[in-house]
Amino acid sequence: MLASYGVFPPLILLTFFIFITWLTYKAASLKLVLLGLSAIILSITLTEAWHKTNRQQPETQRYNISERGHWLRYFFPGIMGDLIYMTTLYISSDNRPSLPHLEQNSSIVGKLPLKEKNVILIIGESAFSGHHSTYGYTLHNTTPYMKGLSDEGELCVVPTVHSGANMTRLAVPMLLSFYEPTEQQRLYNEKNLIELARDNGYQTSWISSQEGTGEYARPYGYLSEYSDFIVRQDYHASENHVDWHDESLLPIVEKRFSTPSPYNFFIIHLTGSHSRYEDDVTKEDIQALPKANAYDKSLHRTDRILHQIIDLADKHLKDYVLLYLSDHGEIVDGPVKGHSIQYGGKDQYKIPFYIKSNTDHYCQQAESMRNSRGQYSSIMTKFLILEMLGYKIKEDTLKSYYNHDEVLHSDGVVYDYDHLPHR
Repeated sequence: MLASYGVFPPLILLTFFIFITWLTYKAASLKLVLLGLSAIILSITLTEAWHKTNRQQPETQRYNISERGHWLRYFFPGIMGDLIYMTTLYISSDNRPSLPHLEQNSSIVGKLPLKEKNVILIIGESAFSGHHSTYGYTLHNTTPYMKGLSDEGELCVVPTVHSGANMTRLAVPMLLSFYEPTEQQRLYNEKNLIELARDNGYQTSWISSQEGTGEYARPYGYLSEYSDFIVRQDYHASENHVDWHDESLLPIVEKRFSTPSPYNFFIIHLTGSHSRYEDDVTKEDIQALPKANAYDKSLHRTDRILHQIIDLADKHLKDYVLLYLSDHGEIVDGPVKGHSIQYGGKDQYKIPFYIKSNTDHYCQQAESMRNSRGQYSSIMTKFLILEMLGYKIKEDTLKSYYNHDEVLHSDGVVYDYDHLPHR
């Protein structure tokens, strides 16, 4: 209200509320029995609402305080629910401004003599590599364009890749900062990759069909606000005609690709295959895969979006490196579907990772970053990007990841990837 109407309407309402409270106090007498009974009823209701937030989706343990507040508000509507929700948003550690950081991560030991002119990072959503044709899926040709590039040797398909988390709010910051399962404070204490790119002469752009506020999105919304140019579903969206449809980003992508600047770092965050899958499908996908389920059609749609982005990059940038990987995977073949599932296993972590470059150097670098079990964790991607941006990384830092493989699960607990929770 303050932002929309100024101070006077809220002040008038507050004065009226105080007057009604005073009037009630003068007209009523305090009855301890009724007060105690009301307190008991309120406590029981709040306790039941608290437990019901777990029973609503028992596979997901809700540990984020603002997310808990969101669900308490849903099950306990009215003034009390609104007050609880606003309080949890206020005290949440996510609710902070994007202020410049002074500290640089110790893994950076200098700058390289060369850097890429244009770096494009495309972050997908809920893409399970097990249903990508490029990864051997044969039931339907879900990724015809990317598979064609791979078959022609123009695309590196990195095998056996998993995300660092099974939900977007945790996984995306791991790609663009030094935030990791056991080092979560680094998101707010150290320079992120967008700041480092700007420090090294890059013009930075964040183009997203997803929101950047709220309990699910704020950690990466916070990161987006370090960019020179920002368009999100909830930020500068109306004037740029951007909504949750990934197609709405393409005119902005073309405009940014054609904006003259010697060095550019583009981050394109897609809605991809987030549920409901039916919403992520167009007539073209239905015609191309008439017998496929909605999820496979949504992957086909993302493949077309990638095709269009690459065409725009070829037209306007020419000299570029492009990376596409999903934030996390998706469970699509079992009785329980989705992600952030407590006992959902590895499918919600398995993701595609593509690199398009005029050299196989970065593909070889990704292979060298595999741990002792042969797994490539998306956590390592930040080091690939830092090299592209012209930063030199301490070799001991990369070696330190070799013997462990940790992920941050949706219950807020750090697990070894091979020992995820199960019933």
